[in-house]
Amino acid sequence: MKGLIIAVVALFATAQAISFYDLIREEWGTFK
Repeated sequence: MKGLIIAVVALFATAQAISFYDLIREEWGTFK
């Protein structure tokens, strides 16, 4: 059960990082 929670948290963190990266990339594109 603990492993499942860790997996969910890791998946969520990865999704957040990807969306954050896309946001920064778009902002950088408009900034340039």
